[in-house]
Amino acid sequence: MDKRIDIYRRLNETSPADFSECLALQSRIWALAVRSCQAQPSPAPTTLLLPALNEMFDISTSRTAVLKVHPPLIVFFMLGALSLAASLLAGFNMASATRPSWLHIMIFATVTVGTIYMICDIELPRYGLIRVNVIDSLLVDVRAGMK
Repeated sequence: MDKRIDIYRRLNETSPADFSECLALQSRIWALAVRSCQAQPSPAPTTLLLPALNEMFDISTSRTAVLKVHPPLIVFFMLGALSLAASLLAGFNMASATRPSWLHIMIFATVTVGTIYMICDIELPRYGLIRVNVIDSLLVDVRAGMK
């Protein structure tokens, strides 16, 4: 778990070797757990320990997959095209006015840029204003409770 916490803390600098090391540790833990469960005369350890370990490994695999999966680039191009189309329509509407309303222009620009920024920031939660460090701290707390 310490290795996994370290990877999530420095996710921007991790290499595939770090993830493969975690997978090797998972394999060692699984093999040790299976051997220990087989050595027990009662099936209770098997029914309690192995499903919990499997779920822990599944969660780490899901988390790694989420880090690697992103929307297609066309989604971001369409977001840009939608912003340009909205700006074009707003500009045509304001062209008929005798005097442009700077307040409306600034609000429109701020909302458009803010929306694009927030969508990109949510997509990459380790970089911008929105952070997922709380989840990492929960993992650290669980680890501290195990010691």
